[in-house]
Amino acid sequence: MNKLVADKTALLISTYLFPLEDQTYWVDSVFEHGINLVTKKAEGSNQLIYLSAVNQEKASVIGVQLKNNQVFNQLMRYLNPGEQIRQQNHSWTVYTRPLPFKIDLVDYQSYSCGLPAYSLKLTVKDLKQLIDNLRKAKVYQQSAFNKLGTLQKYYQNTLLGDLQNDLLTNPAKTLDLVQFLFGKGLGLTPSGDDFLQGMLVMEQSLLNRQDSTVSFEQSSIFLSDLIKQELKVKATTKVSEAYYQAVLARQVNPVWLKLIEAIKNQSSDQIMQSIHSIQSYGHTSGNDMLLGAQFYLQIILKNKLLKGEV
Repeated sequence: MNKLVADKTALLISTYLFPLEDQTYWVDSVFEHGINLVTKKAEGSNQLIYLSAVNQEKASVIGVQLKNNQVFNQLMRYLNPGEQIRQQNHSWTVYTRPLPFKIDLVDYQSYSCGLPAYSLKLTVKDLKQLIDNLRKAKVYQQSAFNKLGTLQKYYQNTLLGDLQNDLLTNPAKTLDLVQFLFGKGLGLTPSGDDFLQGMLVMEQSLLNRQDSTVSFEQSSIFLSDLIKQELKVKATTKVSEAYYQAVLARQVNPVWLKLIEAIKNQSSDQIMQSIHSIQSYGHTSGNDMLLGAQFYLQIILKNKLLKGEV
């Protein structure tokens, strides 16, 4: 293979991954618009990284974007699963066949993925409006929970039943929910995982445990604790696991930050715009996550109404 004409690029990196350390990446899989890389960590689980061209509308919390499209297209053309990229001294050596080549990394920039330190304070009226916005966007109708038989049955018969009444105060019910949905579904990110991650984003946004202004009831059950335990005993896809680890670290795709900010500012137009942006992620992934978020908000709303809040 001839030497690349373009052999340098700047990188745009999520704050969750920033800065990139000198290390070796293994190519896990190659798709139409990007490449999944895996790094071998000395401790804990391996880190999955999604390599792509610059696309700020679809920026990923596990993303590294190449600003030089010609370099990215060369990687897409020549890289195959199992091959390596070695980062050292601000350069990548790409071990393709028949010959490796080198890419100089000339600049590093980051995009924010961290959830804000504050917790959203939502009234009954706020919750009703937000749930109504999600229903108007037809999140359920476009989700896998309206398409896949097993998930559709579970949603209609269980999630819409009395499960919501004491879900986050009943350990057995909450654990049943996590165990049923974890890894359930098809594709790179099973829909059950997407749903749980949507719930997690809302939990992290409404109940930041580091926020001293929030008081927690003794009976409160945190979904994050149950999912951490499930990750130790049950496997899901590499991509789903990577997203779970990110959300548990309070790191999300930037489009969710826009939604959280819009909710805080009570901007109806921005809320709907952010919802539609999230819906564009994946085949049903965005809608599955939003449905999980909607379900979590419905639980919070019911709890507030039972307490007599208005």
